[in-house]
Amino acid sequence: MGLPTRLGAAINIRTVILGSTISLLFLLASPLLAGEKTDVIVMKNSDRITCEVKGLNSDRLTISLDYVDCDVSLQWSKVARLDSTRLFIVQTDDGSVYTGRISTAETSGGRPIRIRVAVTPDKRVDLDQLQVVKISETFQDFWQRFNGDVETGIIFSKGNDSTEYSIGTNIEYPRERWLARANFDSALSANTNSKNSTRNQFGADALRLLRWNNWFYQGLSSFLQSSVQGIHLQTTVGGGIGHYLLNTNHTKISLTGGLAWQNTTYNKTTPPQATQNLASGLCGGPVLHI
Repeated sequence: MGLPTRLGAAINIRTVILGSTISLLFLLASPLLAGEKTDVIVMKNSDRITCEVKGLNSDRLTISLDYVDCDVSLQWSKVARLDSTRLFIVQTDDGSVYTGRISTAETSGGRPIRIRVAVTPDKRVDLDQLQVVKISETFQDFWQRFNGDVETGIIFSKGNDSTEYSIGTNIEYPRERWLARANFDSALSANTNSKNSTRNQFGADALRLLRWNNWFYQGLSSFLQSSVQGIHLQTTVGGGIGHYLLNTNHTKISLTGGLAWQNTTYNKTTPPQATQNLASGLCGGPVLHI
């Protein structure tokens, strides 16, 4: 009776490894992994840096350098000039969003710098530096707009012939006024002296900014299978409307209200467990920030 257990574990492991390989190949296919280092940044102490601007979040401008293995963070308030020929999504503290190439507009001496966004060849928007709360890289090509990562790990113990395997994948697709994201997590534990246990969860979220300043609506869904909890399939869907109460370089505070529905089907047991349906209100912070 031990052979089928090991065989089932092997099949599950191969399935998870295959999913990991497909996700990894999908992410590696994106040219986002390496961009041209042609952006120019001048700091207020006159340091000049040629780099690739990755984005701005929480008052930290993230850049990539040819001679540094990892990304570097700069304090946004200490940047005196920024020029790039690539496309970015620029979000301001009042909820406005612009897509275009960014540079530094000329200002008179002593005045704070202004960030110029070239939305079209004939339209340019000038923003105070402190107005800009987020900058995200974007591209004209559909596939290049995807961002994501894959994490995986495996532990094997020869003493009790046990194997633990996990994989996590996150993919997001940002646009000027909306953002979609999906994630998948899977874990397998196999042991010759106990029954195999698996846990698989898939989630998807979407958020869209409304035309009113700092208002948005969002939707979410989740699908869960867990042998430890005896859950064959748990489905959760929900959505609501939210508002950014505070939206600055340093802090984002928001409130969301809506409705959610959950359906849970359990594995066959004795006595059998009934399928559960649950409707509830949704209240809390947003799942996604763009």
